[in-house]
Amino acid sequence: MKIFIVVHNQDIILKFKQDYYDYTDYQFILVGENPLKYASHKYVTLVPAFNDDNIERYPNLLTFTAWYFLAQNYDFRNIDYIGIFEYDIKIYKPLSELEPLCQPDRIISFSELSVNHPYSFNKTDGLKAAIRKIYHIDLDEVILNNYRDTKDNLWAPTTNHIMPVKFLKGFVDWYMKLIPEIFQYPNYPHFHERALKIYSILNGYHNIYKPDYITHEQLGSHRIPLFPEQFNP
Repeated sequence: MKIFIVVHNQDIILKFKQDYYDYTDYQFILVGENPLKYASHKYVTLVPAFNDDNIERYPNLLTFTAWYFLAQNYDFRNIDYIGIFEYDIKIYKPLSELEPLCQPDRIISFSELSVNHPYSFNKTDGLKAAIRKIYHIDLDEVILNNYRDTKDNLWAPTTNHIMPVKFLKGFVDWYMKLIPEIFQYPNYPHFHERALKIYSILNGYHNIYKPDYITHEQLGSHRIPLFPEQFNP
């Protein structure tokens, strides 16, 4: 299992105690146009920028930029499972302890929320519209039918997960087709984590939740609110 931590500003990580990360082997994924400042084997930089294999040209895709980069460019030979985490996490237990829990149809997540919570899918009409247009699928029906079949009414409201490499590659291809349709919605940076739940249901992946291993500080450095009414006119 390989762990990646996504950061858009290398100076940000210097504000956090590195012993949070010393529990496991990891590499940083640097997104954005910032040049590589601190040469280290623990950095993977997105270069060359703005070519056909890089989506930095699209604004505010946030962590998905790193997901895309890894799916398209990283050599995953001999690696079946990976963890991708945002920089503003605290790790409390060795993530290597979770490796025995990895399975081909399982996503290990670290926070959970009801699909009926107001912060879940109620304010993401743009995602619903895109999925309906591109895949001819009703998002609400997918969630409802999944609950009827499995009694699963939870999702993970962050992009911090341990997953099969196959899941990463499949989701990236699936979500990329939605991107041209979601840019018109100002809160589209929040669609990534919600789309993960829908893709998981449609493709037979199941979540388990381990909140005692990490917490997500959710510093929100991108300053992009979830609710459309929070945007300035």
